[in-house]
This record gives sequence, C-alpha cells and structure tokens, in this order.
Amino acid sequence: MLFVFLKSWPRLSLVASLLGGGLGSWAAEEQKPMQPPKIAAISPLSLFVDRTNTLSIRGFNLKDTTEVRLSLGAFNLIARIKDKKDAVTIKGLEAKDTGDHWLTAEVFIPTDRGPTNGVVSLSVKNSAGETAPLSRRLIDPSMLSLEREPNGGFKTAQKLTFDSQIVLVASIQPEHDVDVFEITGRRGQSLALSFRPADFSSFLDPIVTVYNARLEPLAALDDTGPKPETERIVGWSEDGSIFVVVQDANEHASDWHGYELKMNRQ
Repeated sequence: MLFVFLKSWPRLSLVASLLGGGLGSWAAEEQKPMQPPKIAAISPLSLFVDRTNTLSIRGFNLKDTTEVRLSLGAFNLIARIKDKKDAVTIKGLEAKDTGDHWLTAEVFIPTDRGPTNGVVSLSVKNSAGETAPLSRRLIDPSMLSLEREPNGGFKTAQKLTFDSQIVLVASIQPEHDVDVFEITGRRGQSLALSFRPADFSSFLDPIVTVYNARLEPLAALDDTGPKPETERIVGWSEDGSIFVVVQDANEHASDWHGYELKMNRQ
C-alpha cells in the first residue's frame, strides 16, 4: 500500500497543481476592475421642493454606488440610498441600452435650497468615478399634476383644470398605452405646451399630438434636435376642449417611460 501511494503521489501533486493554477486563473478573470457608474434612466424626471423625493435610477455599475448627490447652486444634498438590485429586462428593449442595475434613493429638498421651478443637478458616484451631472427640473408641488388612469382614449381623457400653469408628470404603461388629457378653454385663449424629450433619462420615444374638440389635429410636438425640451402654442378657435395625446412610437412601456408636460394657459 505504501508503495502504491508513493507511486501515485506525483500524479496527485500534478492534479492539485493543475487545479490550483486553473482556479487561480479563473479567479483572476472574474476580478475585473470596477467601472464608473452610468445612468440610463431616472424616474420620476422631476424633483419637488418641500417634500421627500423617492428616486429610481437605472443604469450600469450601480451596485457599488457610494453616493447620490444633488447640487442646487451653492448647496449640495446627499440622498439616502435605500436599495440596490439587478435590473429586469424591459420588454422590447435591450439590456445594453437600459442597464443591468437599479437603485432607489430618498432626498428631502427644503424650499430654501433652491429657486422654485429652478434646476437641480444629479450625479451618482462609486469608487471608480462619477457620472456627469444630469439636470432635473425643480417643481413647486402646488403646480404638480399627476397622471390618473384610465386615460387611454378621448372618452376617458383625464381632465386637467388650472388657471395659469401646471406641470404634468406621467409615464407610458402598461404596454400599448396611450395617455389622453383634456383641457377646456374659450375662444381666443391659447395654451403653451412644453414637452421633455426622450433623451432626458427616459426610454420613451414620444409622439405628442394635440386635437381640437372635433378631434382634428392641431399640432404635434417633435422631440428631435438638441433642445432640452420642445414647445408648441395652440389656440382655441371656439369654446370647448383641446386634447393632448401622448404615446410611445414603438408601443413600449414601463415605469422608465416617463415624461413631463408643462402647460401654460395664456
């Protein structure tokens, strides 16, 4: 038995050596250097003063996030990171475009930390680097209007009532969703609509069309070009309703297909 063991020892040593070397090389391959974070989408698109904001941020290399920073002029606020997860693939979109991680964070923005309807810059940081700052609109909650479902047709359109200005924050979901909003006005009045485009940290590829009470198209908002938002002015030729219809060009939908529609009655 001793002789057999001694004869076998070189083989055992060789096997152990091969296993050890192989495992070592595999481990070396798995230990890739950390990469800086990258943001693909944020929900919601806007932030609100005088309330706690819950942010959902989707992108790449977010599991190792150490800080979510908001800059408001001379002030900096650090959001509290609540959760980090692997991101589920969005139907119709590819992971290479939508990111593989997402995180949620909370931050309270006092009214004295920035001008109402101003701009706040948001960035995400890990030990390898920091994202370029993204601009978010800062909104007074008194101007905020949230989408209510169902609003998928002219008969079920969500009625928006306001004297001067509102900011509508919404998203396209579920799949094949269409959002329809109704605004009533008088002949001679006009409505300025400002729409945040798809490249504003949203996966929405928007089609925005405005109709009169007879459901005749009045205008369309095009999100192409370098402008941070697109504006159109439409008018009432008679007393009655104007309908604003928002949809995704590819009929995709998710929590990350958000948009912001600012309406100013003139």
